Amino acid sequence: MTTNDSNGRDSKLNAAMRALAEDDAKLRSSPDVEKRLLSELRAYSRTRRRRTWLGVSSVAAALLLGMALYVWRIGNRQPSDTVQSPSAPEAAITEVATEFLPLPYYHVPMNTGSTVRIQVPATALVSFGLAPNGFREGDGTVQADVLVGDDGLARAVRFVRPLRN
Repeated sequence: MTTNDSNGRDSKLNAAMRALAEDDAKLRSSPDVEKRLLSELRAYSRTRRRRTWLGVSSVAAALLLGMALYVWRIGNRQPSDTVQSPSAPEAAITEVATEFLPLPYYHVPMNTGSTVRIQVPATALVSFGLAPNGFREGDGTVQADVLVGDDGLARAVRFVRPLRN
């Protein structure tokens, strides 16, 4: 193939494309079709805006409800630094515990969980900014309740000190 053949074919192709574009420019839809198409596009746009607004407003409502429940729960919290059953008399209090403190996987959702009592080094208290005074056992350990999810991840810990009579 020579360069002239290639140029000739390109010019024929360009001429054919120009002729096609000119023919297409002459074609128009009827005013009725254009009117219906614009009407459908506007209706679609309104529906999309409505869905977006409903989605945003439902997320905002859920966040507002969550914050209100959190504030209500904090305001109605009972002091829980002593571990006892609701019906136990004051003389039956056998231990004092801290609040549950979050661990690195506290944000991972869980369906069910269990509390496990373990012995940990007293330095664990220091890592949470607590003083080990009064919590330390004779061997330098402290008791801790660990909240473990059904997936085996530890979510929170609280430190427990038995009361001595």
